[in-house]
Amino acid sequence: MKDRPRIKLDNVIKALNQSGKFINLLRCIESGERSISLSGLGGASKFFLIYALRETTRRPILLISPTAKRADSASHDLSFFLGERPRVLLRKEIGTGRPLFSTASAKAASDRMAWLRSALDGGVMVAESQALYDKTIPRDVYSSSVIKVEKGVASFRDELVSRLIKSGYRLTDFVENEGDVSRRGSIVDVFSPGNEHPLRLEYIGDEIGSIRLFSLESQKSTDKLEIAEVPPASEIIMESEPLSRAAEYLKKRAGESGVTAREKIPIIDDIMRGSRVQNIEWLLPAFYPEPGSALDYLPGDTLIVTEDAEDSAKSIERL
Repeated sequence: MKDRPRIKLDNVIKALNQSGKFINLLRCIESGERSISLSGLGGASKFFLIYALRETTRRPILLISPTAKRADSASHDLSFFLGERPRVLLRKEIGTGRPLFSTASAKAASDRMAWLRSALDGGVMVAESQALYDKTIPRDVYSSSVIKVEKGVASFRDELVSRLIKSGYRLTDFVENEGDVSRRGSIVDVFSPGNEHPLRLEYIGDEIGSIRLFSLESQKSTDKLEIAEVPPASEIIMESEPLSRAAEYLKKRAGESGVTAREKIPIIDDIMRGSRVQNIEWLLPAFYPEPGSALDYLPGDTLIVTEDAEDSAKSIERL
């Protein structure tokens, strides 16, 4: 039963490939035209077209929506054709008027990291138009912060956990959410943003004896791996060099925002000790003099589709 809708879609795509308009669209894309306007696509037809372009060209696709609500709805509609919901990039939330003390949640930060990872992998992604202008971790810093683990290779357990915490993972008794890491005896569990299942590393001395994916519900293994990559869980990598610069940045910006010394001193002290303060992602300019953007993570052959280009342009103008 699960395969039946896909068979019907495959037949529709075969018929679509005989369409002169679709063939012409593919030719325009293959010739490198920078802008192609389409009209008359109502309801679910535009989402089917995105699916058809993905199946036909095998290129990554980014759908830009004018609002967060429209982006979430588009992801839901695309899931019917793709079989899974594409990741959605939303604009960072500012709830208090003080960027350093925003209401951005840990889940929102984890969702952003999962989106960046999905973008690097290629596929179909969705983004709120304004979110593409938010600053993020530079792509080269992200890539250099990915930790590779391999079965049978020496790896000091405490050093690995320390690196994971510096890259944004929260040390917990048991992993439950994306961004959690736990250490129990010879076992290290880590749940990376964007992963369906957590990763379990079992040590034999200072060597990784096994690498497995496991189910949170049953705790049973779902797959055995020889090699795995663990991406960062935060846009801020807590290396020692930028910490003092971040503290100085906070002193200046906190004063500009009208934050009292009583409020800022404990935060500055925490940063100087290398502690990860709440909503630290808002200190991106302090850690990275040249922050990146979500667009940096898109493969060079990505097709960018704008849903209601006029509305998306207006939402960007309001920034």
